[in-house]
Amino acid sequence: MRVRKKEGVKRRLLLLLLLLLFLPALIWMGLRSGGGRGGESPPTGSRPDTVAIDPDAGEALEGAYVGKSREEILAELERRQLLVTDTLSSHASFPSGDAGTLGEWMVENISGNEVIQQAEIRIGDRCVARSAVLHPGQHVSQVRLLENVPAGTHEAIAYLNYYTTDTQDYISKAGFDIRLTVDG
Repeated sequence: MRVRKKEGVKRRLLLLLLLLLFLPALIWMGLRSGGGRGGESPPTGSRPDTVAIDPDAGEALEGAYVGKSREEILAELERRQLLVTDTLSSHASFPSGDAGTLGEWMVENISGNEVIQQAEIRIGDRCVARSAVLHPGQHVSQVRLLENVPAGTHEAIAYLNYYTTDTQDYISKAGFDIRLTVDG
């Protein structure tokens, strides 16, 4: 009985030793035959990692790249920065809630601003009033309702939309909580 056990243990050790000896060879053969690419080998005379030169891909510049200094980068960012002073009243009032009614609301685009502004009053997702276009140094004291608004006091958001002075392209907007009162 003891002899059989020893033979079984010897046989297992021998199989394990053979497996350990042949395993690296099997792995090497698998990698060499393109095991990472589904086992297919490239056609004779070609290499899958080569690509032809494309002379139409652009132009290279001579010499090493010279980047901008920290000061140049900061100066450029400062030029791009938009600094705007917003002036608007926190309360708009209308004598009636009918569309077309003229109400009191002050918005000013001070002369120091370098943007065109147009203000709008929104209740939820509805734009209920919009100012005239304001260039730097202009203001409005009245706006017209664009649609019917029920009588009462409403929480609203006033948005100031900013546009470039030269091309009148949209830049950004700022929102302010205001109160809108409709008599009636």
